Amino acid sequence: MLFMISSVASRGQLGFGDALLFAITGFGLGFMANIFIIMFSFILAFFAAVFLVVVKHKPRNYCMPLAPFVLSSFIFYVAGVYLPL
Repeated sequence: MLFMISSVASRGQLGFGDALLFAITGFGLGFMANIFIIMFSFILAFFAAVFLVVVKHKPRNYCMPLAPFVLSSFIFYVAGVYLPL
């Protein structure tokens, strides 16, 4: 619910679809796994944004989707839990 409120408050900067993705992962994997996925998604997005601004010379207000980072975090979490080394 917090991300859905943030989606409305930020006028779409954090999309409603991103909020739904976080809700679905929360319902499916549980609260603590969802916290990991949220944090790791934002960390991956941060490093991608730094790369785009510094290396690719994109403007600081460049918009990029969050869904690929949520998917990457989900895959990383599932691989870490269900595919032990």
